Amino acid sequence: MSRQLCYLAATLWLISVATVFGQDAARASLGQQFKTDVRPFLTKYCLDCHGPEKQEGKLDLNGQTSVDAVVRNHQTWEIVRERLAAKEMPPADTAKQPSVVEREAVVSWINRVRDDEARRH
Repeated sequence: MSRQLCYLAATLWLISVATVFGQDAARASLGQQFKTDVRPFLTKYCLDCHGPEKQEGKLDLNGQTSVDAVVRNHQTWEIVRERLAAKEMPPADTAKQPSVVEREAVVSWINRVRDDEARRH
């Protein structure tokens, strides 16, 4: 094999390794943000109405415990994203309302999960 072909093969291999590593790092980052921002948000603002005891609109978010769970339920999370972005949820008449920063962090995270999945597929 020529030297140029060897360099090309090595370069392609390095690119593929870097891509896989980058995807793994992105998924790990999403997982960490789920633990620090998203799950606490759900617990504080969503699970009273969409949890194990009550499922308003037949929506139970209690089982959403990881990025993988969110990915498996992408249609549900698209609705969650839309409702949060439109400030429809949590309802304005509830006592607990997220701050703008909290709300935007979750909407941004959902968008990042969607982008990550698009890159993977």
